[in-house]
Amino acid sequence: MMQTTTKHKLGALICAILILTLLFCGCEIKEDVNTQKQLCEKMIDRVIENDAEGAYALVNDVGTKEEFLPVWEEMRSALKESKSYEIKATGWKTNINNGNEVTQVTLEVTTDDGKTCQFTVTTLGDGSVAGLHFLDSTDFIESTSYVPAVKIVLMLISLAFAAFTVWMFVDAIRRRMKRKVWWVLLCLVHGGITLVTGPSQFNIKFDVKLVFGLSDVAVYNSSLAVAIGIFIPVGAIIYFFMRKKLSAQFEAQNQTKAASAQENT
Repeated sequence: MMQTTTKHKLGALICAILILTLLFCGCEIKEDVNTQKQLCEKMIDRVIENDAEGAYALVNDVGTKEEFLPVWEEMRSALKESKSYEIKATGWKTNINNGNEVTQVTLEVTTDDGKTCQFTVTTLGDGSVAGLHFLDSTDFIESTSYVPAVKIVLMLISLAFAAFTVWMFVDAIRRRMKRKVWWVLLCLVHGGITLVTGPSQFNIKFDVKLVFGLSDVAVYNSSLAVAIGIFIPVGAIIYFFMRKKLSAQFEAQNQTKAASAQENT
């Protein structure tokens, strides 16, 4: 009874620690995002007002004015016709670099004249700005208008592959054959390939998943990249073409054993 009570108390303590940790991290993320969002709003206001000096004053610790001018020209080119805008956070990450806490927040800005831009703000633990990256993703987003349709197609393909996997899995359980367990497990193996493409990148990654691998497509506006992951039930396909042969081999071996047993008797 004492052991059960102790276990319950320990479990409750662990849950409480996890909840407090999540709440603390959530508050920290919200605070970082709000800080970067305020900086982004100030920067956009100065860009719309064509106040280059005021914009540079916000990030003068990052680099020289000559280094800031190309970024300023990009922002002015994209936002000079804008009057109002909305901002939402699309990414957040933090790490320790050379003993310093570095936080990076990605913000997506949509304007009243149809522009969509990405601001990535990097700050240090003391709150100082360490970097500002701007990207006009309007044309890229328009060029990826096909993605929702592809996502639906890939989802339908995934459902078909899932049904096929279940069919082969059940068939393997019911079928008489040698090494049944291994073939049953093989039916659950999915092999996949993920292609990441963009104006300046092209990556290929191979992956293996057990049970189900869902095909999907994702768009990353902050890096102008599209990732398409396609998973195929490789194990179930192999089993589909091998299952009759496996059954035939099993029956042949049983017949041979039966004949041998009769001869011995």
